[in-house]
Amino acid sequence: MTKDRRNEKRIPAALHGELTEYSSLLRALRTERTLDVSSQISKHFQSIPTVVENDAHDSEDEDEESHPTSPVAGPSSQSPSQIATLKRKSDDISTSSPTPPPKRKKKQKQADIWTKWPLLPEDLPQLQWGLEDEISVIVSQLQKVHQQGNEEDDDEDREFLPHLHLSTSNCLEAILGTVAAHTPLRPDSLQNRLNPIDWRFVLNMLVGQKIVHPKVIERAETRLRAMYDPNGTLPCRLMSTGPFRLLLTIG
Repeated sequence: MTKDRRNEKRIPAALHGELTEYSSLLRALRTERTLDVSSQISKHFQSIPTVVENDAHDSEDEDEESHPTSPVAGPSSQSPSQIATLKRKSDDISTSSPTPPPKRKKKQKQADIWTKWPLLPEDLPQLQWGLEDEISVIVSQLQKVHQQGNEEDDDEDREFLPHLHLSTSNCLEAILGTVAAHTPLRPDSLQNRLNPIDWRFVLNMLVGQKIVHPKVIERAETRLRAMYDPNGTLPCRLMSTGPFRLLLTIG
């Protein structure tokens, strides 16, 4: 035992400290992953297959099993010797070990998983920063750019923030309400199912409803096209027809 201990190499202090920090990091990541409820819920739903039984196919299977398809000869068409042979075979089968009947497999199909809309308030995540906080940060950034060191009027400029919060909230509610009311065309069988909409649909809708100033929509269209359409091209049907033509000719 003493020889084995002597042969063991000691870990340098620097390496030991690095390994200790690494193990602490792993424990912290494991704890953070355990506390992440959203990932656990998503994995739970992925592991549970949603299956809906098809009753119509089940009833058809039952009918097929109850009525065999192979023809059976009637008593009048069989000779006495054949009847005796069949009876002897049936007795042998009955005396042998009984075999369990084959289990009927139910036909199953995968069901679609749809998100309930509108979402319930308890299903929405609690945001760390509210709309008023976001507006205040934007205003402070713009003041730094335009004032360039004139901090005397900061207190006076802060007086209009509540009014700016209210007007922005009303405008945002009008936009979201209009988006919810104007849904894309879809078949009658899919009235309760909505496909995702893109930013072009939203801008077309805002131009038609005249909720936002055209100059604001023009700036938003320029920024969104740079982010989502790197080539700077749009579908011809959107450029040539509809309110989007008015949007592109503003200026």
